Amino acid sequence: MPDTHRTCEVCGIKERHLNEKRFFARFPLDVNRCKEWVKIVGKEDLAYLQVHMLHDLKHVCEVHFSRRDFTKSKKRLKKRAVPKLNLTPPPLRDEILFQFLQLNSQADVTPQGQFEVQAVPSDSMPASSSQHSSLEKMDVTPQGQFEVQAVPSASMPTSSSQSSSLEKINPVEMAIDLYFTAGSAPCRVVLLVAAALDLQLNLKPLNLWEREQLQADFLKLNPQHTVPTIVDEGFPLWESRAISRYLVNKYGGDSSSLYPKDLMARALVDQRLDFDIGTLYPRFAQYFYPQVFGGAKPDAAALKKLEEALVFLNAFLEGQKYVTGDVLTIADLSLVATISTIDAAEISLKSYPNVEKWFELMKTTAPDYQNANQKGIDEFKKLIAQMKAKTEL
Repeated sequence: MPDTHRTCEVCGIKERHLNEKRFFARFPLDVNRCKEWVKIVGKEDLAYLQVHMLHDLKHVCEVHFSRRDFTKSKKRLKKRAVPKLNLTPPPLRDEILFQFLQLNSQADVTPQGQFEVQAVPSDSMPASSSQHSSLEKMDVTPQGQFEVQAVPSASMPTSSSQSSSLEKINPVEMAIDLYFTAGSAPCRVVLLVAAALDLQLNLKPLNLWEREQLQADFLKLNPQHTVPTIVDEGFPLWESRAISRYLVNKYGGDSSSLYPKDLMARALVDQRLDFDIGTLYPRFAQYFYPQVFGGAKPDAAALKKLEEALVFLNAFLEGQKYVTGDVLTIADLSLVATISTIDAAEISLKSYPNVEKWFELMKTTAPDYQNANQKGIDEFKKLIAQMKAKTEL
């Protein structure tokens, strides 16, 4: 899947904010050439990264190269190309570059004569036929969470020198791997939280048709072989609410209201999260998934339990803008993933006016709701249609 989160280290422009195509060049793998780029770009933080990490994570956009720097195809830079146009910071001092050379004196890198520059991809996620077909064979836990797997990316080295160097850069600039499946409500929780924090995610859609959740590589990351699973700087974590708390604690800053520091305010957010995972979502799953995946007839008793849970949520929202008060929190982002799933299953919310009002509010106030949640809901609706067609045969 294309990465739409590259950032130019010179001018700071992000690919996802561009309305036109622009080339982004990777830092070269050759140590001496890479040192020259680091010096010219002028950002001291870059001097504390090894060459292979610079090559994998850092980019310079085309406006800092001349036309002569490109090959005739305009798809590659020439061997000795360096950024030289529209540069604002002064070059780095020799003593800083000495630290860079020391760090990379033992680096396992391969010099390369040329490297590719890449055009800006579309923000929309591809919906390949293999992904659609894979949805037909998903495993579902009793709580309705999809069990899936993908091949994890190569792990980053974890030497002490690299660990200390990572502290010197903005962690938000480093993409977090997210193993996910389209349509999964727990996966959409993580997408919503990441959007609220403006985090980069390296999306890794899983081929459920191949049952990759049982492959050894993924089991090393997550023995439960479930999604969502993230890998952040080599640290794997699963369970959507645990991931949400982790992301806000690490990247939200001390003043983040998504998961407040105040003890009682945080406890209320936790209660709503536990209500979602322990009451609302399981009751929906127990009522709806047997119909979709097993061809069962609607269970009146299970529906009554689900309706009771919706009454509870309606009461939580009485006189409140969001589920814990006047401020959006990760509890809202978690619950809207569930409520939107219930709505997609054509279970009416009309008897719960507070829920309906809040749901409409969330569509306009949850950051990047369309991409983070609605696209997954559209995939979930396609899945429902596919499974209903099979059970009706």
